[in-house]
Amino acid sequence: MSQSTDPLASAYAAYEQFESRLSTAMDQLVATNGFAELFTTSATTMMALTRVVNGAIDQAVRQTRLAARGDVTSLARQLARTEDKLERLLQAVEAIQDQLAREEAARRPAGGSVAAPSAPAAAAPAASPTEPPASARRASRATSNGTATAQVRRRRPTGKAQPDAAEPGAPS
Repeated sequence: MSQSTDPLASAYAAYEQFESRLSTAMDQLVATNGFAELFTTSATTMMALTRVVNGAIDQAVRQTRLAARGDVTSLARQLARTEDKLERLLQAVEAIQDQLAREEAARRPAGGSVAAPSAPAAAAPAASPTEPPASARRASRATSNGTATAQVRRRRPTGKAQPDAAEPGAPS
């Protein structure tokens, strides 16, 4: 008993020896062609298995008639294109309405006598004094979170005659 060793130190030395031998054995194993072939086969098998699982999931989604990721992406692209087309159409309609309003204003006499408006001019929604100008409509549409169809519904004329705010004695 002249040689007393610490049990913790001997356990640590055994661990380091085991790790060294295992490291040498693994280095020799990895250096062989057999390991490279096994690794390649495993990777190929995993890729094939992933493909099979993805196909099975896609088939299950199709059987349940749920929208798959590709379907949702395609619909999102179509919706964006439709919204862009609708925006361009709305801008064109607003430009035409503005042009008609300018032409109507130019036709009105600037001087003393005010001619009675004709029936088509009175019914034109662009000449409505309560409707905001096209630039204000475009700005509100650009900042809102609603869809373009909801904005179109908001801008439809109600068909009710609105009193002009500039007329004295008009009920408010």
